[in-house]
Amino acid sequence: MGDIAELNFFNISRLKGYNPKEANYYQNVMEHWDYKISAKGKVIRVDVKSAKDNRFDITYLEILGTSGKDGWLLGKADFIVFQQKDHFIYFRRKDLCDWFFKKVGLNNTTEIKEIYSKLFDKQGDFIYDAWDKLNNNYFVKRKWKAVYKLYSRTPWEGKPRHDVMTMAKIEDMKKDLKYWEYRL
Repeated sequence: MGDIAELNFFNISRLKGYNPKEANYYQNVMEHWDYKISAKGKVIRVDVKSAKDNRFDITYLEILGTSGKDGWLLGKADFIVFQQKDHFIYFRRKDLCDWFFKKVGLNNTTEIKEIYSKLFDKQGDFIYDAWDKLNNNYFVKRKWKAVYKLYSRTPWEGKPRHDVMTMAKIEDMKKDLKYWEYRL
């Protein structure tokens, strides 16, 4: 679904005359942006996010990626663009990142990593004793409970995953942050 969203965004940008340039592998994976768009004399980097769980009313905001390093909220994109049913919506990445920390009630990634290290092992599995002993108000074990709570996926096919994200409501993002609709 992500590739289709990116292609649709690319095509809209091209039809609008914005001359989109695709990121190379390093820029996409390490810097967390998909396209450079030239518009009105400015060049901006955008990271395109497809609909999640076949829903347009929620998304997941990633603060740490699967390796445990900075996720796309801390990347080099100027804007994060979310797929909607018949258009896209733009948010400034920096505003979205600040909003993330406010919504989850933490100040920085250091705090998140400290809590994470007490709750998950080196493979990214839950440390069940820790979940029972810690008064954990930040992390949840199930994705569907992750609305403004932190969530990390368990290992996949024997490979560790250390990503940390929260589920966010698109309407809350639109209510609290400046945004732009992007359509033909």
